[in-house]
Amino acid sequence: MKILIYDIKCGVVKRKVMQCIVLLFSILSFFYFKNDLQLYFKATNIKIDEISFMDIFVNFFWGMKDFDSKIEDYFYVPFFNFAFSLLMTYYVGDYSKRQLSGYGKNIITRVERKGDWWTSKFIVAFLQILVCHCILIFSMIIGILILNRGRFNFAADNVIIRRNIKSYNISISSMLIWLSLSIIGSFVVCLVQVLTSILTNSIYSYIMVVSIYVLSYFCTSVFLVGNHMNIARSSMIGGSIYPIEAFAFDIIVIVVLFFIGRIYLKNKDIF
Repeated sequence: MKILIYDIKCGVVKRKVMQCIVLLFSILSFFYFKNDLQLYFKATNIKIDEISFMDIFVNFFWGMKDFDSKIEDYFYVPFFNFAFSLLMTYYVGDYSKRQLSGYGKNIITRVERKGDWWTSKFIVAFLQILVCHCILIFSMIIGILILNRGRFNFAADNVIIRRNIKSYNISISSMLIWLSLSIIGSFVVCLVQVLTSILTNSIYSYIMVVSIYVLSYFCTSVFLVGNHMNIARSSMIGGSIYPIEAFAFDIIVIVVLFFIGRIYLKNKDIF
């Protein structure tokens, strides 16, 4: 219990610098998509009273449709979504890795069971991912309120995605499912990064993370976690990735990684 309280304090509460970086990134992404939408409205003479929260949310998490080299803009990579994922990976991985060196070694030697150290990092990693998503959503909400002069417009009849009007009936439940998949999918990738970093080194772990996301962009498969965070490929709007399959796969991987981490740390000589 003490190690968990310590990790929450040092890994979540006190990491103000990283949280400010996530906040600045979220604000930057909001203004990028807001300006992109306004330029589209101006160029096409479309009259829109207000930009909705769902316009920003869907554009951020849209990702890309199935890879097809015959399509003119097939090489489109969602930069902000990709950068946000890498930022979260660093946020989680950097803290866990530092706790296995220097002063962190003194802490792990005082834990009754070294497996508890991994359990604590496991819980804190999820909280860190949750904090990043809360900051992102908070910045979107505040941005919409400021943009619309105090009025919060949640949804629009037509969502503008990459400068194309799409008539999707996107509800709150759909948004929550996509947001949950993003949180759990990011958690899976971060656990892979942390465990790989402990087993090998930080460089290999980040190569592993980038490989997962890049392969996910160009290969549609439920076994590639990056697809779970890709709205464009969701079966809810005609894609091939079913949320229930994505959730099931993520949970299985999380359980497997949890036990691998506990078993490895139990027998690891940290000195």
